[in-house]
Amino acid sequence: MKPSNELFHLIKSLTKSEKRFFKLSSSIQSGEKNYFKIFDFIDAQDSYDEKKLKEHFKDERFIKHLPSEKNHLYKLILKSLRQFYGEQSASNLIMQEIKNIEILYNKALHKESNKFLKRAKK
Repeated sequence: MKPSNELFHLIKSLTKSEKRFFKLSSSIQSGEKNYFKIFDFIDAQDSYDEKKLKEHFKDERFIKHLPSEKNHLYKLILKSLRQFYGEQSASNLIMQEIKNIEILYNKALHKESNKFLKRAKK
């Protein structure tokens, strides 16, 4: 089975600001982050070579489940990009307000929910 280049292309498409934001937002989580190792290695490659990736990390435990690690990294990058660009779009701002309203309403904080609803209508 031929390895997928999708993660490589996504990483290579990131700007310096996007990469920095990804690293900063991901570093908040505690614990070892294997996906940072994979990210940095792939980012340093000129063309994607999964054999080199596997060889480089052959002594790491995570290499046994590399496809799931890559998938996790891909999703984290997309999540980071949604956060990075989330404040730039009017539709995203409205969606955030709607989510805030729903959360407050579901917590029976109706007065606060109504306050957010009025602000969103403006």
